[in-house]
Amino acid sequence: MVIAALVLLSMCFQDLVIVSFGSFALKPFHVIVTMVFIYTILARKMRWEIPFPLFFVGVVVMLAISMVGYARFGFSSMFLNYVFMCLACLTLYNLGSSLSDTQWRRVIQTVAFIVMTAVYIKLVLNIGELRRFFDNPWAGHPALPTFLGGGVNLEASWLAMFSVFFKDNRRGALYLILATGLSMVYASRAGIIICLLAFLYVFVLKGGKSGVSLRFFLAVMAVFLIFVALAQNGNVLAERLLSAGEDRGSQGRLNMWQYALPTFLDAPLFGDGAGNATRHMSLVGNTNSITENNVHMYFLQVLLDFGFVGFLIFMAMVVYFLRRCVADQLKSPFESYILIYLIVSFIQFRGGDVLVGFALAGLFVYWRQIGHEEEKSETDRRSARLGGVRP
Repeated sequence: MVIAALVLLSMCFQDLVIVSFGSFALKPFHVIVTMVFIYTILARKMRWEIPFPLFFVGVVVMLAISMVGYARFGFSSMFLNYVFMCLACLTLYNLGSSLSDTQWRRVIQTVAFIVMTAVYIKLVLNIGELRRFFDNPWAGHPALPTFLGGGVNLEASWLAMFSVFFKDNRRGALYLILATGLSMVYASRAGIIICLLAFLYVFVLKGGKSGVSLRFFLAVMAVFLIFVALAQNGNVLAERLLSAGEDRGSQGRLNMWQYALPTFLDAPLFGDGAGNATRHMSLVGNTNSITENNVHMYFLQVLLDFGFVGFLIFMAMVVYFLRRCVADQLKSPFESYILIYLIVSFIQFRGGDVLVGFALAGLFVYWRQIGHEEEKSETDRRSARLGGVRP
């Protein structure tokens, strides 16, 4: 548990850089994941296994497809991000295969509160910048240093996603309040959406089947009334939600997306290589107006990066995952975590996220455990039937 917590903690401080090699920055979590990988293989001499091999075969094929794009558009360090995501998943799966669901939750809850506390301390230390932002809220987001990579919007989003690992208790309510408050301070629309989805999962869906419809209705009405009250009082975040499609961030996305179709048609089968979508868009559009490093819509990013072939592989993974979620009725918070990631990826996330690798490890452990439980139940049923047969 301690090693798993250390790995997750290092993943939450992604903006710490040891040394940079061109566009690739070596970070503490790269070193820690690699060291734990070596530890699990050499020191513990554990029997390694690859969970759901078809998933990793699919990722390897997608990365191999990237080589076609890289030959034309150049190499991107996003390739290494995907590699480390898979390495983290495999390492933590084999390290944590013996951990119970309660132990996984305890690790994540502990790390989540540590990082959230550090973020709020950072807010206090940067109170001057917050005052400047609140005096000029239409600047978009406060210009603050972050622990999780990608800026304040992604920092709020990743921390909000941890909310699904808290049961419907006071500690879970406290964390969700802190996550919602952080999203409001950061003026993060994505963060607020995630907090709402996490609230519905933890306090509505996870509360039991009895009265789900009523709780869902009351929750939606409460959120609607709070939103109306904020909008009527000129709340910045409410105004940003209402101005979606018109603000600077939305306009930047729409500007990029106008080049999506010609970019896809320029490399339809195998794409432009992991991480090259915006570079390719700039070349196709002959423009310097695209300053982002991702298209802020992960499904579109996959289509452009890996082409139609890679997109089919990705969608096969997504469809299989969604079918499992329906069959399991979202009993695992890891399923909820990844589902929220897929939903919010329509407006952000660029892929190759190491925290997704951590979540996949926990998900695969959960699927393996329930698989063993089903096998044991089936064996017991067969034994009972055989025991009831008289010669």
